[in-house]
Amino acid sequence: MNKENKDFILTKHVHDNGWNLFETYCDDGYSGANLDRPALQRMLQDVRDGHINTILVKDLSGLGRNYLDMGHLAEEFLPEHHRKLISFAEIVDDMVDLRNIINERLSEMHPKSWTIIPTEEGHFLT
Repeated sequence: MNKENKDFILTKHVHDNGWNLFETYCDDGYSGANLDRPALQRMLQDVRDGHINTILVKDLSGLGRNYLDMGHLAEEFLPEHHRKLISFAEIVDDMVDLRNIINERLSEMHPKSWTIIPTEEGHFLT
């Protein structure tokens, strides 16, 4: 889906719910592999400053592709600031445990590699 269509869908959802759109953040040309992106950092600062109540994304990959960073963002950073994350594709709301979605995605990506394997130290890889 192109950027214009995503923006239209998300903006329509904002207006349909009677919300105010603070800003649209876009990091075109930057990798979602880490959080070191100008627009994302600006958005996180706006969360800290109390300008944003809810982050609305089409899907979580648009926010970030690193599972550890996404887990920290969704399960620690946003709750600490009493903010909400909604993702259309995953239908993520803060009432849904993000870990379940991440585990489901990981198992879809690598179904054969996610097995229980005993290691020399007695730990298991799941």
